[in-house]
Amino acid sequence: MSVWLKMGYYFLIFLAGLKGISTTYYEAAEIDGANAWQKFRSITIPMLSPVTFFIFVTLTIGIFNMFNEPYILTEGGPVFATYTLSMFIYDYSFKYLRLGPAAVASWVLFLLMGLTTFLQFYISERKVNYDV
Repeated sequence: MSVWLKMGYYFLIFLAGLKGISTTYYEAAEIDGANAWQKFRSITIPMLSPVTFFIFVTLTIGIFNMFNEPYILTEGGPVFATYTLSMFIYDYSFKYLRLGPAAVASWVLFLLMGLTTFLQFYISERKVNYDV
């Protein structure tokens, strides 16, 4: 369900990224004798790396914040199989009125998202090409 829900949004972002690649790169590669696979591997993929990185970061944050899909479908699933941290925060703050554990879980979620995003930016420093 999540894949179909978000596919159109990320498709449009990739399409905008593809439209942002200048045709002069492809013309120069064609003059140099590059075939379609070489153009895709050497021009399209590196020029789409900022778009891919943006999508990867937003998807990761979205996974951490996933609440609606598992709650609507299974409410945590059989034996907490689809129970997420966001559902834990919701249950403890609104169902059980235990705000202490919910606040701690919120901070844990915040720190996990922050650490993961920092690691993504740190690792992708050399792999993302911002050359325009």
